[in-house]
Amino acid sequence: MNILDATIETIVPHGELLYVQARAADSMFAILALTPLELPQKVHLLFKETDILLAHKDSALLSPNVYAASVQSIIKGELFWQVAFGFGAHSLVALVLAENAKAQNLESQTEFLWSIKPTEITLQSDDT
Repeated sequence: MNILDATIETIVPHGELLYVQARAADSMFAILALTPLELPQKVHLLFKETDILLAHKDSALLSPNVYAASVQSIIKGELFWQVAFGFGAHSLVALVLAENAKAQNLESQTEFLWSIKPTEITLQSDDT
């Protein structure tokens, strides 16, 4: 599980949904959450390694949560590669199908874009 410390900046209700914007590692994240939800200003953003999408750095991804990074390390398994990359002061991990990673020549120090869908982020407070 990837965890980023974040600060809630805006909450916009829309019916039973909340559109939340939170800042983590000097970047803004968009999150969709269900109401009712009372959020403190400080939260943790949680998302699974399998929910991170990687793309070439010159790709045009249509997502609000797209960030640049470089591969720090790769643990190569038969089915999946575990790709570690830095994001601010944090280290995040993505699981990538080995077949895709090989086809895209994913290696250490490779620059890429990573993305997480707003529906794949869970908000956690210190109270929960």
